[in-house]
Amino acid sequence: MELKKIKGLLGISENDISQDASLEFILDDVTETILNYCGLKELPVRVTNTAYRMAMDIYRYDRPGESIAPGAASS
Repeated sequence: MELKKIKGLLGISENDISQDASLEFILDDVTETILNYCGLKELPVRVTNTAYRMAMDIYRYDRPGESIAPGAASS
């Protein structure tokens, strides 16, 4: 999985490096999750789009790297 591709899918400029650490973590996490779940040693090409969709969902809803959890209730 490529950092450049996930940035393009999320509408993040290639020149914007502010989210790179979080995006790299997400890509590694998604790859690890799929490999462990399926008992594989490498990511098959046929699940690449699914992996990118998973990464996009994590970025949009979990927001790793932010100090405040998304969707946290406020009083």
